[in-house]
Amino acid sequence: MRLRVTGWLFSRNAGSVGSSSIASILRAPLRRPASSARREIERRLTGGLLAEQRRRLDALTERRVETGQSWVVWLRQIPEAGKPAAMLGLIEHLNHVHGIAIDPARAHRVHQGRHAQLARAAGRTTVQHIAGYERQRGHAALVAITLDLITDLTDQAIDLFDRFVGTMFARWKGSMPGLSRPTAECHQ
Repeated sequence: MRLRVTGWLFSRNAGSVGSSSIASILRAPLRRPASSARREIERRLTGGLLAEQRRRLDALTERRVETGQSWVVWLRQIPEAGKPAAMLGLIEHLNHVHGIAIDPARAHRVHQGRHAQLARAAGRTTVQHIAGYERQRGHAALVAITLDLITDLTDQAIDLFDRFVGTMFARWKGSMPGLSRPTAECHQ
């Protein structure tokens, strides 16, 4: 076995190099399946995207005129939840994300864990770095970000709506001095 490994290393000109080069030669075949799996995930997420959808995804990495931040950064910033204007901000964010026209069912083209992994990795990556990716990889990262934003912004809008309804009920209850607690619970 040792002779076969030595012969294999010499055939790759690794016979006279250091251990780090040998380690990289030994790892190369292991990287190929991982990179081909990554490309398959990217292909599934981006397959069938229209040119207009790709243009809108690319626009997410551009800077907004009003603030100078990228659209992705702006979309990730949650409006301050304590104010009623926050709902308008969430609706504006949701309208922008839905305007990209990425079907949420696209997330089901890949395993949920892989999609979540790609979205987390894209979330840790700067927008400039994503913009520098090869086209398919960048679009896959932006699709994952967009799908996560749809979910997150929708959840936040629902939570904010629940808080507003709770606040309105508390105010209404406070304005009714004769309303006992059991009666208030019956109105819920």
